[in-house]
Amino acid sequence: MEMYLLIPLGFIAVSFIILIARRKSMQEDLAFVKAHPNSQEAAIRQKAMIRWIWGVTIWGVVSMTLVVWLFQTF
Repeated sequence: MEMYLLIPLGFIAVSFIILIARRKSMQEDLAFVKAHPNSQEAAIRQKAMIRWIWGVTIWGVVSMTLVVWLFQTF
């Protein structure tokens, strides 16, 4: 029974720590893209930012699903 509780909470906690750690990097990428909108480097960073946004969105959906599952289980 404890494993059912640790899986969702561990996933949410580890993902949140990774999210916070990458936040500063994404802010720097956004500043670079605003400063150099037409460079090749800006295009690469824009794609990375879009992947980050998708990843955060998927993380949020999975986290909400795990919380709902957790409440249904207990």
